Amino acid sequence: MTLLLTLSYSTYIACVLFIIIIVLIKYYFNLIENNNKKNYYHYYLKSSFKQLPGPKRLPIIGNLHLLRGYKVPYQAFTDLSLKYGKIYHLQLGTVSSVVVHGLDNIREVLIQKSNHFDSRPNFDRHVDTLVRFSKYAANNNNNNNDNCTVITKPVIEPQNPVSIKDYLLPTCCNIFLRYFCSANDYLKKTNDNNNHNDNHEYISFVNDFDKIFYEVNQGYAYDFLPFLKFFYFKKMNKVIKHSENIRKFVLKHLIRDRLNTNINGEKTPNDDNDDDGDDGDFLDCLLKNVRKSENKKKMEDGGEGGDGGEDGSIDMETALFSLEDIIGGHSAVGNFLVKLLTFLVDNKTVQDNIKKEIDRREKDFISLDDRQYMPYTESVIMEGLRMLSSPIVPHVSNQDTTIAGYHVKKDTLIFLNNYELNMSENLWSDPYKFDPTRFINGDTGFKTKPQHFLPFGGGKRSCMGYKLVQFISFVFLSNVVNHFEILSVPGEKYNDVTIGNLSLPTQTK
Repeated sequence: MTLLLTLSYSTYIACVLFIIIIVLIKYYFNLIENNNKKNYYHYYLKSSFKQLPGPKRLPIIGNLHLLRGYKVPYQAFTDLSLKYGKIYHLQLGTVSSVVVHGLDNIREVLIQKSNHFDSRPNFDRHVDTLVRFSKYAANNNNNNNDNCTVITKPVIEPQNPVSIKDYLLPTCCNIFLRYFCSANDYLKKTNDNNNHNDNHEYISFVNDFDKIFYEVNQGYAYDFLPFLKFFYFKKMNKVIKHSENIRKFVLKHLIRDRLNTNINGEKTPNDDNDDDGDDGDFLDCLLKNVRKSENKKKMEDGGEGGDGGEDGSIDMETALFSLEDIIGGHSAVGNFLVKLLTFLVDNKTVQDNIKKEIDRREKDFISLDDRQYMPYTESVIMEGLRMLSSPIVPHVSNQDTTIAGYHVKKDTLIFLNNYELNMSENLWSDPYKFDPTRFINGDTGFKTKPQHFLPFGGGKRSCMGYKLVQFISFVFLSNVVNHFEILSVPGEKYNDVTIGNLSLPTQTK
């Protein structure tokens, strides 16, 4: 006891830190044991398949240190493939993962064995939903026209530089709200007040989505080292606050007017089309399936229902998450368009080629009907997708399986390196150069799409919003180039666009 009392303060701190380290190490190995029910190396000894190569792992962090120093982690994956091959194992903290390179191997995961790899990692916040396009969206040909007109109003008169992201994201969000929810034209209301920031509630709603989009596209150590979560409380509380703000807006402006009518089975304006099999818009479809769930629960004595059923019924929480996720897709479209414009800044050749196609149409406003006649403009968008596509969202194996003959355990995280497909010198000439002509067939002049170009993934987990990305991008780019010349702001640099990463900080100009 006397000895303990005479310990110096520094020695006491050292002892405490030592105990903490021991606890963390024990926690780490417990997680490894839980995630990998069988010893990793013992597993390979018993396996009749090829053993996955990979670097030796360090205690606690595994191979996380190998990703240090890269703007985009997938660049590290490409470099590691030069040593370990097209398929190799990485231990990222507590998470056992496999990195897959090469078109054939990626297709095996996405298409040939898609039912083996259709799970998602626990830290993935995106929820896949089945979209049924509404009659409103299909018939409203003026939707994009109206939005393009609204977005250009604030920039037609001034000759000063414009913070394009501040206009693009609200416009994209407005399109999504009208398309999926038949919602009011929030953007027009905002601009009718002659002040883009007058509608603070709507602008905050858009910014909350953008901040979340940026956060989920960042890699954090605690995704793979859960015991570090304590150090991210402040950051995550901000994200939670953004999510809460989004939920309040959705409930107040999108759900409130239709919630009771759908739950109680009464008609809404879009329900008049039920006789011809149309389910109204996406929001109506969700709420009708919530009603199924409510009715099902009433029929079950003491039943609590569930988050889904074979009849398509879902609970309200699942419906809200689905709605918020689909609306949140506007952030990806808006960020893509902002980055795409940086490739066109002072690139007079590309802008002139787009303008030539527009002039041949002899129209003041370019619509989706003109896509088939404007292959170069389409190729500009495809080249932007090649250079800017975010990594394919990781998959998780839902059973013991194989990739190219290598045994992959159940619950293994699967990284598909589409960065290599987009930037490999073996697949593209001068891959770091923005060159839309690589998507033009030199003989026919028509747009062409190489097999190894997979900007939206593939198989049943492919991006469900890819058509919206293409349509909105085409209409926006065509009409902006038709009416404006895209120039740089003096003193600003535009040659440092991060390849293979779509998100931009909210304050980006």
